[in-house]
Amino acid sequence: VLSLFGTVMQSVIEVQTPVGEILPAGIAAMVVSESGNRKTAVENMVYRKVFELEEERNRKFAEVSARNKLEKRAWQLKMKVAQKKLVKALSEESQNKQEAEDEYKALLAQEPVVGRCFHVVYNDFTISALMKGLAERWPHAGIISSEASKILQGLSQQVTQLNTIHDGPASMSINRKVDGDIQVIDPRLSMSLMVQPEPFKRFRALNATAAGATGLFNRMLVCEPPSLQGKRMLCPFAISIERIDEISPFQQRISELLIEGEALVLSGAQRKVMCFSPEARMRWVEYANKTESWIGVGGTMEEVKGYASKVMNNMSRIAGSLTYFAEGSTVIGIEALTSAAKLCNYYNEEFVAIFGSEGQADIPTEHAKILKDWFRQRF
Repeated sequence: VLSLFGTVMQSVIEVQTPVGEILPAGIAAMVVSESGNRKTAVENMVYRKVFELEEERNRKFAEVSARNKLEKRAWQLKMKVAQKKLVKALSEESQNKQEAEDEYKALLAQEPVVGRCFHVVYNDFTISALMKGLAERWPHAGIISSEASKILQGLSQQVTQLNTIHDGPASMSINRKVDGDIQVIDPRLSMSLMVQPEPFKRFRALNATAAGATGLFNRMLVCEPPSLQGKRMLCPFAISIERIDEISPFQQRISELLIEGEALVLSGAQRKVMCFSPEARMRWVEYANKTESWIGVGGTMEEVKGYASKVMNNMSRIAGSLTYFAEGSTVIGIEALTSAAKLCNYYNEEFVAIFGSEGQADIPTEHAKILKDWFRQRF
């Protein structure tokens, strides 16, 4: 749900912290969970409106692209004629040289292009494909996967760019040898990854240094909740034919935010800036100082200083999203900030358990297993 908020509201709002920093609303989260714990079912339920809008806009985009191909073919033929006419006029020093040049320039400016069309969902991608989509189709993205083991395999090559986009730059570019550079204006990124424990452990064992150095996990809300298998009992109420759809108001609000964000992007309007109330600013400072004390020697987050330095960043994003989702207000109050702090406290404990000294203890064992498998395969 938090990742959904980031995906939907990164087009609508930004958050200004009490120290003046402007943050994007994008949220990156990862759940490590056993197979059979309903990861895909929950993802489909939570992201239903996003997937529906994406499917509808993809059909529209396909129709527009088909028309564009025909229009571009006709334009290319006209350009060939105009180019020949201009070359002839220049070579013969014709009096019609200026007329031919003006005609060529006018046609050049009329190249048919496909306009922006909503597209945020990425679940199998390369960094070049992601950047191309951000530049040409839609500037905001959500990397969404309930089986993210394949995505994790490719993260070591893509992590630096993903970190940059997550931080919300005004623009960024990627260099490509064949097709030229890609320039993206106003990129935004959220992530909702769910992965099974074994692929996650393998990824950490193989890429712990690379991923840690570039700070991807330090920006993420990571948790490994206990399995509910064996406890998911049905009851007559759960299987009754008629039930009120408790999630309908939630989905209705998501639809409203999706349409609002789409309109803002297409119009080029500025996002709304979320600010903290005077009382919330004071509480925010208290949380910031408390978090700083946890980083010191003997502190509860001494072993995960990189992550701890991002806690207030995530807390601010969550508080802004909770406020705008529930109230539509641009002023973050005490209640939303307190809720965000409780969520962050949970994720802080999870992060320390997963990435702290106890969580890192099994990495040498994982390295040993990999080396043992390598020897067995070859000798």
